[in-house]
Amino acid sequence: MSKTINNAIRLKREILLQTIDVFLQDKPFEKLEEIPYRIIPDGADSYRCCIHKDRAVIRSRILSVLGYGFEDIDKGPVFLAEYAKGIEKRKNFSDEVVTVIGDACSSCVETGYSVTEACRGCLARPCVSSCPVDAISFIDGKSVIDKSLCINCGKCAGVCPFSAIINKKAPCTLSCPADAIVKTNKGLAEIDRSKCINCGQCIVSCPFAAVVEKSQVVDLILSMKRGVPINVLVAPSHRGQFPGSSAQLYKALGLLGFKNVVEISEAAEECAKEESMEFLEKKDSQPFMTTSCCPAWVSFANKHLPTIVDKISHTASPMAIAADRLKKSDPYSLIAFIGPCTAKKNEAREIGSVDFVLSFEEVAMLLVSKGIDVLDLEIPDQENLHRDGTKFAFSGGVTSAVEKFIDKDDLVAFKPIQIDGLNKKNKALLKAASMNKNAGNFYEIMACAGGCVAGPGTICPPEAAVRKINNEK
Repeated sequence: MSKTINNAIRLKREILLQTIDVFLQDKPFEKLEEIPYRIIPDGADSYRCCIHKDRAVIRSRILSVLGYGFEDIDKGPVFLAEYAKGIEKRKNFSDEVVTVIGDACSSCVETGYSVTEACRGCLARPCVSSCPVDAISFIDGKSVIDKSLCINCGKCAGVCPFSAIINKKAPCTLSCPADAIVKTNKGLAEIDRSKCINCGQCIVSCPFAAVVEKSQVVDLILSMKRGVPINVLVAPSHRGQFPGSSAQLYKALGLLGFKNVVEISEAAEECAKEESMEFLEKKDSQPFMTTSCCPAWVSFANKHLPTIVDKISHTASPMAIAADRLKKSDPYSLIAFIGPCTAKKNEAREIGSVDFVLSFEEVAMLLVSKGIDVLDLEIPDQENLHRDGTKFAFSGGVTSAVEKFIDKDDLVAFKPIQIDGLNKKNKALLKAASMNKNAGNFYEIMACAGGCVAGPGTICPPEAAVRKINNEK
């Protein structure tokens, strides 16, 4: 997952920043109506058909920052100030974390496999011989696919020596590991909630920024303004996302108004220890065990691989462990979690002890709006890191941490398999495992390829984040 700053990301952050600024700086809610005009002033070049549609889409994105989705909006004129006032009356967050802005969707029509101009009309014609339904014929020196017969198996694309056959899919559809993106007859993207695991891959992949998540940042700001004490848990993957050290970031979070800042790498180590014990207890009674810390994976299993659910570790995630401990020590304060993951919002609602979930992007915009420069903050010497817990931030890290808690004699029986992203190949491996056709007995599963450092709420490229995590002392 690339985090190169393109127009879509730049626009997203600008809308987020300006919306946050209205609430942090006590501006009238009517100021929200000015944001589309400041971002797209008269005479500006348009991203879509015209600046009026650009502004309409920006208004919809502002609503997502306010915590509303396309399905939450009444038909007719949208007055942002009225929706802003309605936030105070909101009692619970929706379980529909990801939403599609219909006006922003480009109606990318799915066309399936097609033969491109790269076809050389070769003598071998492996595409023809490999097709199980005889959907490919040879016309005027080129291969042609009969769409009425094609079953989209992809065998022709796999054997073409010139890579001349491609699968034309919308980016959101192609990136979704749960096949939860469906298309209307007009090509508009919709989310099948019965399949969606809220992993956020569609958010990252859509080049039109039509897929967004419902934010909780404004709800948190308003709670702080009412004087509600809020503690904050910080995911290990924050390292590599912000300039400066972790200690500087923790001080910055204190300046934002959080009561206590708790980094959950210690809870991650506890999670690893408990999973090692659980593995040793179950290794002789069941064929394998999977990790439980990735909520998108747990959701995927429940919705798409129910036969594997009983193999998921019963150990709570680091967020749940840390939140439970913090709630017991300070029961009258709310808890916010800062991390890279959209699916954590669903986990937070399920465990009940976490009240808000913010992304690294949202925290970065809060700091910018408050004028807090992390690098300028003076800090005392840093505390010792829970090094094994910090490895939960990237793929392979959970396995590495679990291994540390297994005795040398028991390591002989430890056969880990790393599932780095829910791609087609890895889903096939998991399906085989669910039928006891498994090569290992401990599956570390991350929905995002690369792990948490590649989540949809991150700021920096995964590779750079991993380097900084490994170099931090």
